[in-house]
Amino acid sequence: MGDNAAQSGAALGIVGHLSESASFLASHLPQPHPTLQSRAQTVGFDVASAQSCKMGVWTLMQRLQTSDQPGGVHFESVRVEGGWQSSLRCHCVDRSGAPYAWSGKEFKSEVTSKKKEAEEGAASSFFKDPDVQRTAANLPPAKRHVDALESWQIKRNLRPKHN
Repeated sequence: MGDNAAQSGAALGIVGHLSESASFLASHLPQPHPTLQSRAQTVGFDVASAQSCKMGVWTLMQRLQTSDQPGGVHFESVRVEGGWQSSLRCHCVDRSGAPYAWSGKEFKSEVTSKKKEAEEGAASSFFKDPDVQRTAANLPPAKRHVDALESWQIKRNLRPKHN
């Protein structure tokens, strides 16, 4: 029995040493740049990250679309008394094929002196909609960021390649 206790103690010592070694190795492995790591794990779409509200609409729609579920963005700007007014309609369906609550809804701008400002206003109106905000907040991380992190890990042999 004494031999079994000695063997068990030795085995526990080895396991403990391996655990410490694994912790040491994990803490000393190269880590991706914090921005890369953060972007690959960030859920949602930040409108403020776009150059403009109009660009944000295009970017959001691009992230929502898949090859088999196309969507559309349509701006219409008209001259009205006092300047320009734009309206925006976006059409997009979720992965199950159901249209989003905001799909097909019209979003209008205030009357502005310039057409470009009116289009920005319509895009801003779009992002103020609670259904749009909910959709944007629940987007998975951008595929390009996830792919960049995976590529970084594969180059350092921290993750196997997909076959």
